[in-house]
Amino acid sequence: MEERILEIVFYLVEHLRSHNGQIGPFRAISKDLKSRGFTDSEISSAYGWFLEELQKEGGKVNPNSSSSQAVRVMSQLEMEHFTPDAAGFLILMLRFRLISPAQFERIVDKAFLLGTEKIDLPVMKVIASRYVFSSGTSVDLNLFNIDGSEVVN
Repeated sequence: MEERILEIVFYLVEHLRSHNGQIGPFRAISKDLKSRGFTDSEISSAYGWFLEELQKEGGKVNPNSSSSQAVRVMSQLEMEHFTPDAAGFLILMLRFRLISPAQFERIVDKAFLLGTEKIDLPVMKVIASRYVFSSGTSVDLNLFNIDGSEVVN
């Protein structure tokens, strides 16, 4: 479910960008999101989280603003671990400041640890949502819900 909430957060950031920083009426946004298949619970959770983060930033979210922050470019070796969609999603998350530069690096590192398979967009959304919505420094990336008591043959 966190991945779907993250999709809504992306929608809200894009909405802000395209409407000169104005979030607009919740009712209209909610109607559009429902038409895209999102539930009331998902919309409410994402909207609440987004407004809380917006409030922390003093009501300002401007992903297009030029800042002193350096632009992160992924190396060819790093790009080999991601599909283009997944890499683009990760870079947009950094650009939109949904993740910090340190979280970006941790996500790239985790991708290397997941093995030789390329990380595609659905898997990237799972990984990224764990970082975006974690409240502390510890992030549970147990994607397979393994508790350690399983028998492997």
